[in-house]
Amino acid sequence: MHQARWMSKVLYSFKIWMFRGQFRLTKKEERGLQRLCLFVVRVYAKAWIEASFSVQAPRLDLELIKALGTHDKIDPEIGDVALSKLSSHLWYVSEELVGLSFFDSDVSCETKNAMVTALRREEFDGEDTAPKRVTLPKKSVRDLHLEDFVSGRTLHFFRKLHLDEAFLDLPPDSWQMDEGFQRSSQIVRNLAVVNDHAERGVALIQEFNGSLTKDEDSFSSSFKWWRTTEGLPGPAEAHPGPHQATVRSPASTIPPPSSG
Repeated sequence: MHQARWMSKVLYSFKIWMFRGQFRLTKKEERGLQRLCLFVVRVYAKAWIEASFSVQAPRLDLELIKALGTHDKIDPEIGDVALSKLSSHLWYVSEELVGLSFFDSDVSCETKNAMVTALRREEFDGEDTAPKRVTLPKKSVRDLHLEDFVSGRTLHFFRKLHLDEAFLDLPPDSWQMDEGFQRSSQIVRNLAVVNDHAERGVALIQEFNGSLTKDEDSFSSSFKWWRTTEGLPGPAEAHPGPHQATVRSPASTIPPPSSG
């Protein structure tokens, strides 16, 4: 949702639409540009700008789902496709990460009360299993609320980050004055909820790999020499055991350069 590379294409689309009188566009191309620009203005731009806000992530994702639901009235095809795609990326309204919303100042006290009730509705068994992929309920997305995604498993969010839970027993309108809430809020507000760092790391290592040589054989020889001079273990040393390790392509095994 936050990828700047896709947004650059959106900006080019806006420029083409603004100066469409200077281009030779077919009716199909012009209609396609119009549909894309409307989708960005009505739905995508707001979600893109707000994508990096940690404690607001569950609420914003839910608002995006609802916005896509209303966009069906304007362009059912784009709305359905976008909603189907987003349905595979709803981790921030999962049973655990929806806990971020307890620290969202834009979530009403009424909603937070309902979230606490949903949290206490089922007994927390303490079992730490992998979170399940979120599936949208069959009812209309306009009827969805944050408390619909909260369960006893939401406590995993607090336990894993060592957050204070005592404030949950207080009225939501007094949470801001509680020291435990303030400490926990500081922690969650510093969480990174987008993968910009990972994308930059991948781009950096790809650029580094490409700067060495374009020839695979030369690259393999260079990597073997570099591994020897740096004293890095070979596959068998790095993975001791009864089974022989499989040697992957050098491009997939070379570590990123040291920051020092």
